[in-house]
Amino acid sequence: MKTIRVVTLLVLIIRLFGGVLTRMVCLRQTDFKSLVAYSSVGHISFVLVGLLSNTLWGFIGAILVIVGHGLCSSGLFALVNTFYTRRHSRLLTINKGYLILSPCVGLLCFLLAVGNIASPPTLNLLGELFIYMVGASINIFFFPLLMSLRFLRACYSLYIYVSSQHGKCTNSLSSRGDFSIRDISLLSFHWLPLNFLFLVIP
Repeated sequence: MKTIRVVTLLVLIIRLFGGVLTRMVCLRQTDFKSLVAYSSVGHISFVLVGLLSNTLWGFIGAILVIVGHGLCSSGLFALVNTFYTRRHSRLLTINKGYLILSPCVGLLCFLLAVGNIASPPTLNLLGELFIYMVGASINIFFFPLLMSLRFLRACYSLYIYVSSQHGKCTNSLSSRGDFSIRDISLLSFHWLPLNFLFLVIP
């Protein structure tokens, strides 16, 4: 039994350290799609802590985080697709100035970015609070690693928002800056359940 516990702790430490490295890689990405994809890997670190804790709170936290991650990451992928269809490029250096072209899309980009940070009242925050408690109960040294993951996620989430919404857009981008109701609805339907689904959790 003690051997199993040691192996579990070793797996969790390696996984959390891998999550920190993955999120540091996110800060060096120049491709929107790669950035969102790598950020998805970092989210799974929280899920693994909850599942391997073998506690009810850990399982609940893991489920909430993975559902919130599914809504938030798919919303960010949809956002990247709307950028790509207008500029035919996923590079951060080319996709700039969308806040001027469409303040509504800029707002939704901000809301999805802060949802990715696990700000209230998202499902991510509720799930992560459970996992923080479980992680600290397993080993107090997990807490700094979990907080490092959260800090780095805040950095690259704001990096996504600032890179895409601020800056000077090119003339070719300005001519294709119209966003349809379908695009705005698609992004909204990712954000709404992410923030209000917790109301129906028993």
